[in-house]
Amino acid sequence: MSAKYAVVLLHGLGLSSLFMYSIQRYLGLAGFDVYTIDYPSRKNNIDCSVIYVEGKIKNLELECYDKVHIVGHSLGGIIARILRHNKVLHNLSIVVTMGSPSNGSSLAAMIGHFKLMRWYFGPALDELVPSSSFMNTFKNVSLANDLIVGTNSKFALFGWWFDGVCDGTVLEQEVVVSGMDEKDIYKFDVTHLSMLYDNGVLNCLIDILKD
Repeated sequence: MSAKYAVVLLHGLGLSSLFMYSIQRYLGLAGFDVYTIDYPSRKNNIDCSVIYVEGKIKNLELECYDKVHIVGHSLGGIIARILRHNKVLHNLSIVVTMGSPSNGSSLAAMIGHFKLMRWYFGPALDELVPSSSFMNTFKNVSLANDLIVGTNSKFALFGWWFDGVCDGTVLEQEVVVSGMDEKDIYKFDVTHLSMLYDNGVLNCLIDILKD
């Protein structure tokens, strides 16, 4: 790769950068400089997580690259879209979201009734509910360039609960954003977590970011 390209990876709610290792390794072998950011997703609300990630990105001094891409899984994809909207980098190019509930999460609304779940996932859980004030504002945020959607819920913990095509955590209709071109939406027979390790998804990511 003659040009200097970097990719920033953002994990989902309740996860950590360890879950992004396969993507980090795959993209690194493809010639990208990859930076995986850990952020306290369980501790903060989404706006505070955005501020935290913005600070981390600025400390990385990514201005030396020709292009910087961001790939976000689940909540990480929502944060990635806000970063683009906030113009956090002058050389920010492609934003890819993976299983991100950009239309809100009905699962968040369901498990939010349980104190244990509210304690574990923290304040961001309430904000992911479709009717939340955050999601209402988020509708005005810049779109991602590409979406990766999982359609397999067979072995997912909450797969039984959904009535419709989903990845076991998020419904397809909660991921696919109105106004997106069909050619920019990539569907795979994977669950919410297995999409992070699936060879088909990883190859697709490389194709998107090199295009």
